[in-house]
This record gives sequence, C-alpha cells and structure tokens, in this order.
Amino acid sequence: SDLPLEAEDSLTLLTVVPSDEGGEREGVLAPPYPVTTVGILAGARDLLCRTPASLRQEVHRGHAAHEILDAAAMHRAELLVIGACGLSPVTRFLLGSVADRVVRHATCPVLVVRPGSTAVRRVILGIDDSPSATRAAEWLRGFPLPAEAEVRLVTVLPLLESWLSSPAVLTPPLVDHTMTLAERERDV
Repeated sequence: SDLPLEAEDSLTLLTVVPSDEGGEREGVLAPPYPVTTVGILAGARDLLCRTPASLRQEVHRGHAAHEILDAAAMHRAELLVIGACGLSPVTRFLLGSVADRVVRHATCPVLVVRPGSTAVRRVILGIDDSPSATRAAEWLRGFPLPAEAEVRLVTVLPLLESWLSSPAVLTPPLVDHTMTLAERERDV
C-alpha cells in the first residue's frame, strides 16, 4: 500500500556491501560504489520517485543486520522495511537470517516483505493481555491500511484443564461440576 508520506518525512535507502574479512573498514562507504550497488539504489529510487518524502541513500560495508540496526539507531528510524528471501532451513541454521536478526534486535517496528508480496488486504494481529500486544494494537491502529483491508484479532486460549486447575477462576461448586463434565467427555 502507498504510505501517506509528507514532504517533512524522510526515507533512507540503505544497501550493505558485505565485508570480506580483510580488515576493510565497516560502516558508511564513500563513493565510488560497486556497479551492482549503484543499480540497486537506482532501482529503489525509481520505485519511490513519486513520494513527496525526502530520499537519502546510504551504502554501508559490513554485516547486513548489524549495519541496518546501526543505521536505524543513527537515524532514529520509526519503521524498518526489509525484504526476506526465504532461506532454506540448512542455510538459515548455518548462516542465520538478516531479517530474523533485525526483527529480534530492532528497537522500532519492522515490516518484513516476502517474495511475491502484494498490497495489504488481510492483517492478523496476535493479541493477549501483555503490554507488547497492547503496543502492537496501538501501532496498527495508526498504520495507514487501505480502507478495504480486513484486520482479524487472534488470541490463544489456555487448554481447559490448565484453566480449570487455576483455583481463582471458578467457585468450588462450579469447578466440581465442570470437572465432572470433563471426565464424562474423556470417557466417551
């Protein structure tokens, strides 16, 4: 979906050139950039050319997740948008996933875009009684979803047996009756 960006908003287009462990300095990389990097930045700029927000481009050298997190902190990012290429389980285990690391360590919301993703039409919000779930709901409420987007709230209820074993949940006569019903159900 098109975010309603204003002229005072800013987008930072960041690409990271992997370091070859050869003692190269990590962090912001000065031009001239590698040819593939120039193409990546030009493609991203073309996709975002109609936004009124200011576009800044940066090239960093180093480990992608580390550099993304550093740039987010440096620019006080309020949202990170990253792609995920879908690694095989073996590759993910051996090398790790940039998206996984960024999601785990970011201090702001992260939107991970998978291959083949299109406009946002259906959203699922996992909700429970935790402060983080409340923050997620508040954040989503302010997110500019398309008018036709469907938002579903999903929560997980505890198993009946664990719920019934909590003494504060039910009064004793109701607990006895419910346990009797549960035992009958098990016997059937």
